[in-house]
Amino acid sequence: MHSLRWKMIISTMFAVFVPVFLLNRYAIESLDRFTTSIWEAEMLDTATMCGEIYKSGLSEEKAFALMQRFSDETGMRIQLLDRRAALKFDSHPTDPAEPFAKLEEVAEALQGRYMARNKVTPDRNYMMYYGARPVKHDGEVIGVIYITRNTSPIMRVIKRMFDRQKYATLAALILAACVSAMVAMTLTHPLRRLTRATSAYARGDTPHFKLAKGRDEIGILAKSFESMAEEIEERNVYNRDFFKTVVHELRTPITAIKGATEVLDSDAGDEVTTRTRFTRNIRHQADRLTRLVGEMNVLTEIDAEGPRSPRERVDYTSLLKDIVTLLEPSFEESHATLHLDLPDKALYARVAPLRIEQVIANLLENAFRFTPNEGLVYIHVQQQDDVLLTEVRDSGSGISTENLDRVFDRFFTTQPRTSHSSQGSGLGLSICKRIIESHQGTITAKNSPDGGASIRFTLPASG
Repeated sequence: MHSLRWKMIISTMFAVFVPVFLLNRYAIESLDRFTTSIWEAEMLDTATMCGEIYKSGLSEEKAFALMQRFSDETGMRIQLLDRRAALKFDSHPTDPAEPFAKLEEVAEALQGRYMARNKVTPDRNYMMYYGARPVKHDGEVIGVIYITRNTSPIMRVIKRMFDRQKYATLAALILAACVSAMVAMTLTHPLRRLTRATSAYARGDTPHFKLAKGRDEIGILAKSFESMAEEIEERNVYNRDFFKTVVHELRTPITAIKGATEVLDSDAGDEVTTRTRFTRNIRHQADRLTRLVGEMNVLTEIDAEGPRSPRERVDYTSLLKDIVTLLEPSFEESHATLHLDLPDKALYARVAPLRIEQVIANLLENAFRFTPNEGLVYIHVQQQDDVLLTEVRDSGSGISTENLDRVFDRFFTTQPRTSHSSQGSGLGLSICKRIIESHQGTITAKNSPDGGASIRFTLPASG
């Protein structure tokens, strides 16, 4: 039984059957105990009254008439025994009499003690109750009132209850089966459609998770599957585009290196000037490949980290000072001046320090590359409400309007690919954007009114 539907139906029927059955059994047994206790009390009361009548001094004819009337009204068999257990009166003389002297309850009654017993009839259709009460006069036992009663009326009621229990249990099972089947269909049908949709998606077909609608858990599950499929599809498209772009970016330096080696292998490579020029070109393209592979590796690591990677609560102002001090030797060749505008007080943020160092390094590298020797590069930090705003601004030529929306695209660069000057891979700003977004921040680019480009990014402040 591997089907969830059948498991739900059978478990529901079992959960209904057991309580109904046990409740009915308890009700029947409680009724049996209750009526039995009442009957035994009535038997004792009847025996007491008959004993009082017997020793009241009435004539035997009148006493026996009263006993007979009690028997007819109560349905009990009343028998009067003398002190030797001999039968003196029997309300049902046609029924065979018991050998009284051998009965335990009679022997106890002759000793002055009341005793009752019961036994099941040979056909096991009902129970017989027997009670023997002594009749005393001046403390001596002068006789015994022996009461016999059967439970046939009770058994008829109990039998009717058993029959009704069967019908009620059967009706409850049928109702439980119908209700559980409806519930199971409601639950398992959309689950089966989701299963078919996920299987189809695994085979590469278009998923149809929207088939499972509603605001319940299954509807939420379907929406989660839909969001997951959309995210996976976006990731697949991104990976395909990224792979195509990487192949394209790698083809250019590889082609240049291959062409240079062919020239060097030819007769033209014997000339010192030609050999020097093409060797320099090979070195330049190799450096470009090394840089490209390194930044792609960094980008892959950042994508793998995500927003749940470990963060440290740091003094952001001190962190920027340490980063700038560490990076200053890298920009010694540039004659542009770096100006820090940092607040005097500590500003706290929860960040990955090494990743923030990568952001600052990439932004400063871009700023110095496009800033003339006599220019300025600024780093400005301030707190705005619950975010820390960092701006890296240069006094270069700025970014063309048509390229402002593309500077964070992967492999985008404003420099021509054939340039032998210091050229980026086109991944620096893309890496910055990915790092800032993984910190739940934003990053934008614009041109300053006074000239030059301005890159701004925000980080959530940690109070």
